[in-house]
Amino acid sequence: MAKRKSKGNRSESIRDYLRENPDAMPKDVADALERGGVKVSPQAVSQVKFQLKSAGKAPSRKKKRKVKTARRTTKTSRANGEMVEALYDAKKLVQRLGSIEKAKEALTILEKLQ
Repeated sequence: MAKRKSKGNRSESIRDYLRENPDAMPKDVADALERGGVKVSPQAVSQVKFQLKSAGKAPSRKKKRKVKTARRTTKTSRANGEMVEALYDAKKLVQRLGSIEKAKEALTILEKLQ
């Protein structure tokens, strides 16, 4: 009965190949190693590549920083709610008067009265 090659040898072969070719895709690595006599699957290459990156031994992509957003205060939320309510009232006024121009004229007259 023939002995199977141990998994450590295959993983080490993958690591060696990835050190020489860090940008190689898993399928390319598996094909190249198979030509060299080491039979590995692309999934095995992906696992080893992930382990290398998580251990910090292989270059990884930079992570994007999360931008912290300011929390809304209740004062701001209340002001926004009042503004929305005022906009609804303005829309009702425009509908009642028939057009935005007529609403502007009415506001101009109101401004002169105050």
